[in-house]
Amino acid sequence: MGRLAAFNAMSSLRGYRLHRWAEKRRRLQLAALGRYATVGTFLGIHIGGVSAWVLSRLVCLLTLPGLERNVRVLIDWLLDIPFRNDIVVLAPQRTHKLSRAHYEPGDVILREGDSGECAYILMAGEVEVVRRVNGGPQCVATLQSGECFGEIALLADCRRIATIRCVTPVDVVVLPRDQFTTLADGYRDLGTALRVKMAERISPATPSMASYSVDPTLV
Repeated sequence: MGRLAAFNAMSSLRGYRLHRWAEKRRRLQLAALGRYATVGTFLGIHIGGVSAWVLSRLVCLLTLPGLERNVRVLIDWLLDIPFRNDIVVLAPQRTHKLSRAHYEPGDVILREGDSGECAYILMAGEVEVVRRVNGGPQCVATLQSGECFGEIALLADCRRIATIRCVTPVDVVVLPRDQFTTLADGYRDLGTALRVKMAERISPATPSMASYSVDPTLV
């Protein structure tokens, strides 16, 4: 069809007679369905199974240019008959990326006593820090945009020491544990500032936090 279209284009420019396209049925038609499974027609005869598969492979070899390429493909096909396919699966470890999250008023971001796997940077909004004091919840602080929370569980390797509840609509950036520890260990000033902030939040004067201690060398 492509050759006829090109010929007619040239004939039209030079004033020659145009040729009409005549639909011709191919003598051989094949459709591969998988390993050793092929169906097709040859001279109007329906064929299938292994014989059609072998015929399709021969047709494929005839269409490949170059003797070297034909030999390589033929050897690969012959080895595929007695042996199973050699499949290599590349599964590199996925890295965690910084992500954003949004919360509505009343939503609990962190809950006291839960294990900690992430730290959070407050980008917008206000949250309250609730701790259990004398058997009941008590708001001990509020955090504004630009502050960080959830880092104590990662730095001290302990469970969450407080519940973080949204007062207003809140947007946060989530820092997975590996990302957070890499930043804290690699950037000395940042790590020092985080540990100083942790020491201020874990106050021995707070009854519910008396069981937690901070190594002075971390500050």
